[in-house]
Amino acid sequence: MICNLFVFRHAETTDNNNQIFSGWRDPDLTPKGLLQAQEIAQQLEQEKIDYAFTSHLLRAKRTLEIVLKPHLNVPVFIDDRLIERCYGT
Repeated sequence: MICNLFVFRHAETTDNNNQIFSGWRDPDLTPKGLLQAQEIAQQLEQEKIDYAFTSHLLRAKRTLEIVLKPHLNVPVFIDDRLIERCYGT
């Protein structure tokens, strides 16, 4: 059995655009980020996706939501071990 693992980072956020390390902050995606997520979705559109993993952070969940739009009934597991370190305020 051959398995494929697709790993991608969340798309651009307002913090990324302002050169701020987000850490545990929860910024939203920028318009550019929404386009980036759509590009990933197009690249993976023909792939079979059985499971998806994300953190609870908005940037990660929104990116994954867009990527999974053409895939029906993919179970999504939220695991906060995927969050980067906390950089403080």
